[in-house]
Amino acid sequence: MRLHRKTIAGLAEAMNVTHKRVRQVRANGVEGVCFVADWTEAIGAPDNDATSIAPAS
Repeated sequence: MRLHRKTIAGLAEAMNVTHKRVRQVRANGVEGVCFVADWTEAIGAPDNDATSIAPAS
């Protein structure tokens, strides 16, 4: 999560889950292709703020 600059609070808000659930997933992981894909996308997706968007060339 550090590599992608994600916080527990930010990830919980983006995925509409509790902070406790984010901590559980960090500690234990998830099972199932769909769940893994959802969490991977949420952690690896860029932030929606303007500072993280590269300027058009």
